[in-house]
Amino acid sequence: MYTPEELRELYRRLAAPFPEDAVERTKASVTRRGYDTTGIKYQYIVNRLNEVLGVGGFRVTREFAVRERETRSGYAMVEATCDLTMQLGAWQNGVFVPFAEASGTGGHTAASEADAKKGAFTNGFKKVAAFFGCGWQAYAGVLDDDNLPTHEVDADPGAQAKPWQPGQTQGRSSVTRTPVATNENGRGQGNGRVTSAQMAKLHELVEQVGGQWSSYRDHVREVHGVNVEYADRKLASTLIDELLVTVRKQRGGESLPTGKAA
Repeated sequence: MYTPEELRELYRRLAAPFPEDAVERTKASVTRRGYDTTGIKYQYIVNRLNEVLGVGGFRVTREFAVRERETRSGYAMVEATCDLTMQLGAWQNGVFVPFAEASGTGGHTAASEADAKKGAFTNGFKKVAAFFGCGWQAYAGVLDDDNLPTHEVDADPGAQAKPWQPGQTQGRSSVTRTPVATNENGRGQGNGRVTSAQMAKLHELVEQVGGQWSSYRDHVREVHGVNVEYADRKLASTLIDELLVTVRKQRGGESLPTGKAA
């Protein structure tokens, strides 16, 4: 159904960063889990799947298990788990033909069975969607990790960041981070967060030069003090231009366009 390159492009589009208003943050005092939670809102995950795959491009099967329990205070509660399987594919002659599948389990406790099932389903849905890259940021712990401190990593004032090379594995060597001007949401001042088009271009160029995305991501974080998924547009454009220079050198100096992607 898809070529390997088309599947990689599909993943890039599914895994693209979400806007700030898609992020939900809940305090431990509300959830009573003992810790704050950060994630992507359920409807934004659904919207992304529909936008990238098209309406009918995915389907979900689910199975619930429900049990009653009591809180320490003696209040009756309902605990639900949802075993969920998501398939990506297309309908052909009334039959859904999948090309990818992932399964997972969600859980939730609420005062009513309906709310417990609803919470368990959405929890499982988001976990399974992340298998395809959609909302992976929540489980990688980078939603609230937009920017690192701009001070030096260690006491060596003369340490400088080493340039990234295709195929290299980035180590935690001594580097001086380049400050990134951000507001409280981790966005560049008046610049906006890196676009999906820029992220797709970065993935494409890293692949073209024979590099590993994980190593390149570590490199950007080491040098610029920000995860590439949360860079601003200006920095993303600079990164694209730097990679284009590497591509041009590998191709013997032929002319390539600059990286001012929208």
